[in-house]
Amino acid sequence: MFRAPSEEDVSVLRCRVCNSTQSLPIHHGKPMEYILKGVFYKREYLICKECKLEMEIPMHCGIPMIYSKSKYRDVREKGYE
Repeated sequence: MFRAPSEEDVSVLRCRVCNSTQSLPIHHGKPMEYILKGVFYKREYLICKECKLEMEIPMHCGIPMIYSKSKYRDVREKGYE
């Protein structure tokens, strides 16, 4: 697998332990956006820009997933699938 440039930003949630990925939740037909809230202890949330619905970052392998945003996407090479 290699990384190829993408037309738009690719945002995913990635597990810190097993490295599996999950797409961002869709709400009102759009992917939710990442925010940090808090003064001293920062908490990570996903928020819908239209209705302001907030949800905590999903858990995987017992710990919160990492929000990852890049201009590259994973592509499998032919013959290695």
